[in-house]
Amino acid sequence: MIFLKSALVLFLYSFSCTGIGAFLLRLKPWGRNDKIHRSGTRFLLLSYILGFSVVSIILLLLAVFGVFSEIAITLVLVPGLVYFIFLVQKKLRQAVIEVSSYLQNMSDLDIGWKIIAAACLVFYLVLFSTFGRPLSGDGAQLYMPWAKIIAESHHLITVPDQSDYSVPGLFTEMHYAAFMSLDVREAGRLNDLILVTAIAAILVLTGRSLGIKKEGSWAILAFLFTSPVFIWLIGKGTSDLAPALLGLTAVFLLIPEDRDFDSPLFALAGFLAGLSVYAKISYLIAFIPVLGLFIIFRYFSGKSVDWKKFWSSQAFKACLAFGIAAFIGFSPLIIKNTYIFGNPLNVPEGNLSNYSFNPETQFESLRNLLRSLPLSLFYGLNEWKSGRLSPLILAFLPLCLFVGFFQKKFSENILLQVTLAAITGFMFWVLLRPSSFLMRYFLATILLFSFISAYCIEKTWQKNGLTVVKMVIVLIIPAMMFSEFSVDIGTFFLPKQTVEYISGATGECEKDGYHCIALKAINREAQPGDRVLFAEWFGYWMRPDLIQCMVTKADRQVYQVTPVSRSLPVDMFGLQQVPMFNDLWKEIHERGFKYLVRTKKPDANASKLDLSRMDETPWVHLVELYNNDYIEVYRIEYNNPPSEVKVTCTETSPGFWQLRDTSNP
Repeated sequence: MIFLKSALVLFLYSFSCTGIGAFLLRLKPWGRNDKIHRSGTRFLLLSYILGFSVVSIILLLLAVFGVFSEIAITLVLVPGLVYFIFLVQKKLRQAVIEVSSYLQNMSDLDIGWKIIAAACLVFYLVLFSTFGRPLSGDGAQLYMPWAKIIAESHHLITVPDQSDYSVPGLFTEMHYAAFMSLDVREAGRLNDLILVTAIAAILVLTGRSLGIKKEGSWAILAFLFTSPVFIWLIGKGTSDLAPALLGLTAVFLLIPEDRDFDSPLFALAGFLAGLSVYAKISYLIAFIPVLGLFIIFRYFSGKSVDWKKFWSSQAFKACLAFGIAAFIGFSPLIIKNTYIFGNPLNVPEGNLSNYSFNPETQFESLRNLLRSLPLSLFYGLNEWKSGRLSPLILAFLPLCLFVGFFQKKFSENILLQVTLAAITGFMFWVLLRPSSFLMRYFLATILLFSFISAYCIEKTWQKNGLTVVKMVIVLIIPAMMFSEFSVDIGTFFLPKQTVEYISGATGECEKDGYHCIALKAINREAQPGDRVLFAEWFGYWMRPDLIQCMVTKADRQVYQVTPVSRSLPVDMFGLQQVPMFNDLWKEIHERGFKYLVRTKKPDANASKLDLSRMDETPWVHLVELYNNDYIEVYRIEYNNPPSEVKVTCTETSPGFWQLRDTSNP
């Protein structure tokens, strides 16, 4: 029942977003633009992307004004849903006919491509088995807890002790919060499948604009589905898919079809580009240069360049529209950071981005990374790297030498322009952030690499002869897809667990594991506003009030300046031996902590809190609530403590909890 309710609300939510976007795209600037309205599928896709974006901004404003509630969210969505039902039906029927016709035309493909197309469709269906994945990583650390406390408090607040990670935008998280407020929290992760479908569709549409036809379109999908950097993100509760969709859509809108430098299209592309930076601040380095360089390529690819007339030219007007719209798209980040931090661009420490940058190791990281490129893009898997691109892209790239790809004039070779712009954007990140080679930080940029190989595969297939090469194409692509599935089944593809979770045979904690079980042990007995000394980052499973009241950066600063812990590094328990153990616990009591979550990893902060020394603090007693090989949870009981509690957590408005220093009333 939980799944069915979440799925139903998600569909209605998506229809509402599409209705809002359709209304905007029918306004005068875009109402008759052929690139938008050429087909029902294209119109609905762009309507959904634009509506999904606008709704996210509206939700952010609701949270800023403290009115983020189920009623307010419903009032935002209902007009879009009504518009969709009554005024977008014709486009929906048209889109259904177009998709059905496209699938039926698979009969026109050669038998080899029928196999590849069938493999892509099967793999797409297999993606639904990711719904059984346990929540983990950044999703459990920041994105989902952030959404949870916004939904509960009705205000725009940040997760305690996570301010360094909160400077990026809240694009996807606002949708997560809306689903939680509507009591369909699983709709957030289900929405990943809609985003995946939209990304696949926009890649195919972009490929069509670049001259890639049937065979190349299926090759693009095969590349996408065999890229772990993409499929690893599905159902993870992170925010990486949406900015990739926004960025790729901006590229699609900038590719000329009827006329170059179309101001309304440039404005729409700029708005989505600005939103992509709001959604993922790393796109400022890795993706905006891609769009900028592509626009420069387009301008200098014209028949003539008259700088005297540039300021009155259509190109200048289009670029101006792009820049203004990009700033509007970026402005939610300014609003959010000004509201939370009192600084439009930075957290208080003054860093625009918290991505890893260590000057001492920067040059070493750069040298090692340059040595490994381009192979490190396509080979090697680890959690830090967050996946890789499909090796098929690199494997079929040499075919470009045999299909005359580089014989076309640069001014006419838009595919080459897009590829060079993508390479430039990627190298911007490599040079500026080599020690932070997480490929999801620049996902939209590297997905653009798939077009050139898909184009060359298609042109090779159309040439006479080359039978051996064609056989290799037909054999390798399905084999690679099967290999990807076989490697990831049991880790990312979990059909059994998905069925059990959907049917209700498996509960949330059975799916998500010991973190959920351990933290819900606190939920069952903690009083509202109790404070948890939480040394593990995965706090999503705690109650919203406990998340808002848990250890904060201010707590850590107190520990750092007191005589007891002056020698402590940044982390509160970053010391192997605490010299004044009794005084440390006195501070813990004064800060109002009543529960302790301690992980057993050797590198975990709380594992360095030596509980074998508890006999030095006879007035503190730890009552075990949960214990396994990885984590232990205690209730802290104080017997005649030597000082009074100085910090309490109180509910200042329904669902909104704040810390109060009782020593400074």
